Amino acid sequence: MRLPKAGVKCPYTGLSRTTLNELCLPCAANDFRPVIRSAVVKRRGALRGVRLINVDSLFAHLNHLADQATAETHECRDADNQA
Repeated sequence: MRLPKAGVKCPYTGLSRTTLNELCLPCAANDFRPVIRSAVVKRRGALRGVRLINVDSLFAHLNHLADQATAETHECRDADNQA
């Protein structure tokens, strides 16, 4: 999947271009370890290219975040029930 244009949200996830860049490029926001896979496709001799995001990697990461949130919700409910 191609990164959305600046100021436009991703039609599949609703994430901004900045957020997607933070997930796929080494930066301080991700401790310089990208959490999703991406690649740049460019022609020989070109200075710029097109960054493509691995959709399977992106959705796996989002599902992992959703699973974590669900687990935390269950832990909070269990703690409330025990009190």
